[in-house]
Amino acid sequence: MNIPRHRNATDTRRRLLEAAGDIARDAGAASLSLDAVAARAGVSKGGLLYHFPSRHALLAALVADKMTTMRRFVEDHAPGALSGEGNAIDGARAYLDLMEQNFTCCERPASGVLAAMLEDPEFMQPVCDFRDAVAAMFARCNDPETARVVYLACEGLNLLRLTGGDPCPDGPQPQIFVTLRRLLDRACGT
Repeated sequence: MNIPRHRNATDTRRRLLEAAGDIARDAGAASLSLDAVAARAGVSKGGLLYHFPSRHALLAALVADKMTTMRRFVEDHAPGALSGEGNAIDGARAYLDLMEQNFTCCERPASGVLAAMLEDPEFMQPVCDFRDAVAAMFARCNDPETARVVYLACEGLNLLRLTGGDPCPDGPQPQIFVTLRRLLDRACGT
C-alpha cells in the first residue's frame, strides 16, 4: 500500500522538527547543524532542505512549532479561551496544567528553543503572540489581579526552567502548583 505523498511530507517534517528539538535540547542550538538534524531524523540533507531551506528556517519552525503545541494544549482543553470567545477561567486552568506538565515531565527543558530565539529576535514573534493571548485570557478572569499573579508566577517558573534554575530548591515542585491552583480558584470565584 502506498502512503500518500502529503502524509510522507508531514511525517518527514515532524521527524525533522523532533530531531532538531532533540539536538537543541541535548547539545544547544549552536550544535544544531543541518547535517546533524538530517542524520538524526534519518532523512537525506536534500530532504531536509526541501522542508527547511536553511538553518534559519529550521530554527524559526522549531520555535513556532513549540508555540503551536502549547497553544493547541490550551485550545484542546478550553476551546476559544485564547481568542476571547471561550471561557477564560477554563483556559487559565489549562495553562496552569500545561505549566505543571512541563515541570513534572522528565524531559530536559527546550533551552535550545530559547537559544534559537536569542539568535534572531524575529523568532520571538510566535512566543510574544502566545504570551499576549495568555495574558489577555488571565485578565478576563473574575479577579484579574490575582489571576495575573498566577500568570506571572507561571512565566517566572518557565524562565527558571529554561535557564536551568531550580524553582524549588527546598522541596518538591508540585507544591507550587497546588498553591497556584488555590490562587487561581480564588481569582475565578470558586
